[in-house]
Amino acid sequence: MNRERATDDRVKAAPCRAPGHAAVAKGLALRLLLVFWRALGKLSRLAGRWLPVWLGISAGWAIACNPLVEPSADGEAAVFRPHSNAFLHCPVSEATYRAVVGTWWQQRLSAAPPLRTFYLGRAVSFPWISRHLADAALTSAAWDARRGRARRSGGENALVAALLAEAAFRSRLDEPFVGSPYGVLGVTAEKVLVGPAGEHSSDAAAVNRRVPYDAMLWLQIGERQRPEQAGN
Repeated sequence: MNRERATDDRVKAAPCRAPGHAAVAKGLALRLLLVFWRALGKLSRLAGRWLPVWLGISAGWAIACNPLVEPSADGEAAVFRPHSNAFLHCPVSEATYRAVVGTWWQQRLSAAPPLRTFYLGRAVSFPWISRHLADAALTSAAWDARRGRARRSGGENALVAALLAEAAFRSRLDEPFVGSPYGVLGVTAEKVLVGPAGEHSSDAAAVNRRVPYDAMLWLQIGERQRPEQAGN
């Protein structure tokens, strides 16, 4: 009897014990699992956006480019996009430029407002434009290839626009519009980038000179000058 009473007294006097190691470990595991699933959800969303690009680069797959022209809401401007996916790099050849712009121009409604500007985007997206720009600057007296800057007033933007608007090259830009009352009247350039001529021009030996090779480009579109107007 006394033995049982002593046992009961010890039980009553025993302090409350903290949660066991198993309970703590279980709680920690649940928290880690929650963090893992949240991270996995973010990773899956990121992969959905970038996975095609990663796979294309890592596997070296040839991704079919899908160049297109997007008109503005008011119809007075248009944008050339090398691909419907802006994350993919798709160089645009001169033949592709002519075909895509020419097809869009022919299908454009005759009732549409007159086109005023045509945004090309970066010159480096058009390797033939970038190369011509570098070559033209390298031989131009208005460009200081040693210092990599324009000699004339207006700076690099004005000079790049002038080089690309010279008649011989402007006719290449104008090719998709030939046969219509409208054509390329000029070029506007902004945010010109300058780099080694040996990398961007046709002269690989021009290692100590610098030339413009990239810029944001707009084509200025307007009515062609009629022969009788040119004579006046």
